[in-house]
Amino acid sequence: MVEPMTKLTLLFRPAGRDEFIAELQRFGIVHVEQQKVDANTETSRLAARITHLVQDQNFLRARAAELPEPPGVEPYEGDVQDLIRRIDSLRTDIEASETERAQLRRELALSERWGDFDADRIDGLETFGLQMSVHSAPRPIADETEERLTVDEQRSFVPLFEDGTKMFFAIVGPQGTEEVAPLVAEEKLPDRSVSIVRGELERIDRDHTDALGKIDELLPYRYALGQRITELRNELSYKVVRASVHDTSEGNLFFLTGWIPAAETARLEQFLQAEEAVYILESPQRDEEVPVKLRNGRYTRLFEPILGIFSLPSYRELDPTPFFAPFYTIFFGLCVADLGYGLLLLLAGLIGVAVVKRASLRPLLYLGLVLAASVAVFGFFLNDFFGLKITSISNSHSAVARAVAFGDIHSAMLLAITLGFIQIIFAYVLRAINQTRTQGAAGAMKPIGVALMLIGIVIAALNALGRSFSVGPLPFGALAAAIPHARLVGYGLLAVGLVLLLLFNSLEKKIFIRPVLGLWELYELLTTVPGYILSYLRLFALGLSGALLGETTVKLAMMVRGHGVVGIASMVVVLLIGSGVNLAIGLLSAFVHSLRLTFVEFYNSLGFKGGGVKYDPFEFKS
Repeated sequence: MVEPMTKLTLLFRPAGRDEFIAELQRFGIVHVEQQKVDANTETSRLAARITHLVQDQNFLRARAAELPEPPGVEPYEGDVQDLIRRIDSLRTDIEASETERAQLRRELALSERWGDFDADRIDGLETFGLQMSVHSAPRPIADETEERLTVDEQRSFVPLFEDGTKMFFAIVGPQGTEEVAPLVAEEKLPDRSVSIVRGELERIDRDHTDALGKIDELLPYRYALGQRITELRNELSYKVVRASVHDTSEGNLFFLTGWIPAAETARLEQFLQAEEAVYILESPQRDEEVPVKLRNGRYTRLFEPILGIFSLPSYRELDPTPFFAPFYTIFFGLCVADLGYGLLLLLAGLIGVAVVKRASLRPLLYLGLVLAASVAVFGFFLNDFFGLKITSISNSHSAVARAVAFGDIHSAMLLAITLGFIQIIFAYVLRAINQTRTQGAAGAMKPIGVALMLIGIVIAALNALGRSFSVGPLPFGALAAAIPHARLVGYGLLAVGLVLLLLFNSLEKKIFIRPVLGLWELYELLTTVPGYILSYLRLFALGLSGALLGETTVKLAMMVRGHGVVGIASMVVVLLIGSGVNLAIGLLSAFVHSLRLTFVEFYNSLGFKGGGVKYDPFEFKS
């Protein structure tokens, strides 16, 4: 959920301004409204310096990752500025040598085709009144040229080499001779021979290796660079906030505006009273851009990185994270849906949680555990274990057969469609709640109408399908039959929803114009919502394709299985490669397509706009 915020306006005199801002930074809960700074200001130069140091830091991290064993960490006793200058210099040398090496390798590849010639000797032909030109042409044209020059006593044809369908050759003759033929292309010899280019490349390689050795000596001090970046970021934050202080027209009073979580109001007032500062606390106005701070439970918080891929909600929107998190978990599990793969992913996740201690990565590992559990659960429900049928492995044990709820293709497909209906209807209900908050009760009527129409269609369809209709163990037909006069109820909800759609679609228009505009709304609804719901079939299709690939892998492994160690090894190799590729494709597809169902089908039905600004308190970063 989006945490309520309170607007803060601080008033203070010029005397003691800098000290007060420093205390505010140490207090660390106020999100200050910062003004934009010009490119030639001190803050901009400081930001550029930080960017440069971050590039140095990334360079050191990349180099450390290339080494067989990560280097240790040591405190740097000298001047950090001297360390930064050395890193900058070596990084410049290494990057320049890498660029030059790439150029020399391209030049060497072009030179090697011509051999190790002496350019000076070719230029020396001029002293004898001769010239040499190099040409290329398709083989038939080259043969014709050679025949023509055979009878020419002044010029000679010298074949060099063939490259595919073209032949390269040299023509030597007196200076000023004419071209041989219009279809013969003239080639340019390299400026330097192979031996010269190789020698230059060897020199650059030595310099590059030497620079890398020197940078490796500095890797243990890379965290000193990180500490310097943190210091500069805190300094930048202070300077930006100081530049954001406004003065009154008389110039004898300054003020600063910002935002704090409403729950922190009492603590802030205690701090400001101790500082003897004058302040104003007020609720945000409708047209103000308020920073967003999310407050979710342990499970929901794991999905906030997925929310951030699209955008934070605006301050007055519902936070969609608690509402899409369960669906995303289900969707991911259905896309892979294999008990064996799920157990492997759970094992890998548990090892990761035990080994990785970095705080920023642990939430992602916990999210991985949740998604892995979903893969295992839905793999069991859909009767898949490394491409094999669970019921076949268990010899159709009655308890297992009953637990495999969606083992047949028909049930799996209907489950995907059912989830589509549930999430789309749920999205319109949430949209109604959200628009009640922003537009009042009238704003909720249109999404309520759409939700009633969809529910009415579902009830009428289930009534038509009969009492026996079910999706796996879910007796939807019996539930619909339990509704008195189900068909009339379905049509009634559809009619009421249609009326709400036609009358409350454009609240700024006159009510007698809205039904005409509502026809267009109805057309858009009929052309988008069915497509949205059918889009959920991708869950079934991806799960089915993964199961088929897994089954194919097992069959191929059985085909290559032979007697002895070689046969068993061949089977294991096929199983490992096939299962690895299948799992990698499945995980990528599950991530992407679950995102798509969330960001397109769910968000569009929800009416989610996003664009929120993250709550970023003015504080010392560590």
